[in-house]
Amino acid sequence: MHVSRIGTATDLAITVRRLRRDAGLTQVALAERAQVSRRLVISMEAGKPRLELIGVLAVLEALGHELAAVPILNEVDPPLRAPAPW
Repeated sequence: MHVSRIGTATDLAITVRRLRRDAGLTQVALAERAQVSRRLVISMEAGKPRLELIGVLAVLEALGHELAAVPILNEVDPPLRAPAPW
């Protein structure tokens, strides 16, 4: 099993494009499978930073993957911002 760490929109773009190509899907076929617009798939693969989470989850699921929160490895310094209140 291959795990991709996604820390930026660019990481997401590279991962989705790789998974789509490995699955032999076009952007249109992936969009249809995920029941999202082709524009969303294009935006994801372009590294656009503002995407609706539900669309991202649908695309990942259509590619046989899911989003997971994992601890950051080898973190030298703690985060500069306070954690979210929820």
